[in-house]
Amino acid sequence: MNLEIHHYNPFISADSLKLGFHRFRGEDAPDADTVAPFLERVESPIPTLALQRINKYFPAFSPDALLVAFNPLLGQNGGVHVVKADGSKRWKLFNGPTFAVAWNGKQSGLVYASRVRILTKDGTNNNVFPCSSPDGKEVVFRSVRSEHKNLYIMDAEEGEEGGIRALTEGPWIDTMPCWSPDGKWIAFSSNGYDPQQAKYFSVYLVHPDGTGLHRVTSTEKERINHVCFSPDSKSLMYAMNFGGVSADPVSVPNGYQPFGEVFVSALDGSDMQRLTFNAVEDGVCT
Repeated sequence: MNLEIHHYNPFISADSLKLGFHRFRGEDAPDADTVAPFLERVESPIPTLALQRINKYFPAFSPDALLVAFNPLLGQNGGVHVVKADGSKRWKLFNGPTFAVAWNGKQSGLVYASRVRILTKDGTNNNVFPCSSPDGKEVVFRSVRSEHKNLYIMDAEEGEEGGIRALTEGPWIDTMPCWSPDGKWIAFSSNGYDPQQAKYFSVYLVHPDGTGLHRVTSTEKERINHVCFSPDSKSLMYAMNFGGVSADPVSVPNGYQPFGEVFVSALDGSDMQRLTFNAVEDGVCT
């Protein structure tokens, strides 16, 4: 099997004698850009859970869950696109380089990105993963302005000119913050418990005023990213490596994180449940 070529969705015949799979033959294949579907339904082990797959980067649901904003070309001038949650319509908001996107919690149709109206000052570095407060007045985001990847909160309309403060500080990586719908907590991923093991991340919670910082998950060799809250602020959802690897390296040999299955738990990490099981990374839950 050629490891230079993608192989998707392996399946075994009824007599267990043959292995089938979907194969992507490369950029020169006819209709190569349609081989990986832009939007498709994905089966879930939870009967009441409906999943949609978007073959792009950092999708984010609008507050009413009817629209999804996303980055179509990571690291390029792809701008921000929007698609209806049922896949019935798609359009472009603007061009230009962007990274993660986020919706304002109160102002209808307001999307935050890495460009367009610049809220951070020149000379600061790597200001990404914005998330609006529920009242739409502030934005939490990750920045490397202190030479470390920590979290900051600034005014949602005036940016740094309207006020900014450090939420976390230290020689480690704090990233992918998410504000709880009730406004009480900010969840994020961090390797702060052992910065020397940079690839291992846990979930942390902190109040917006910086108090109450604590680690939610507690094992030593975990990698948990893309944490977000349930609408009632009582549960957390995140992508993590507790599902193992299984056949993923064979079916998706070039996948960045083929172990990223979606789990949910209570705010204290208890009552953990697995929601997905497939051969791709199920990340960017927000």
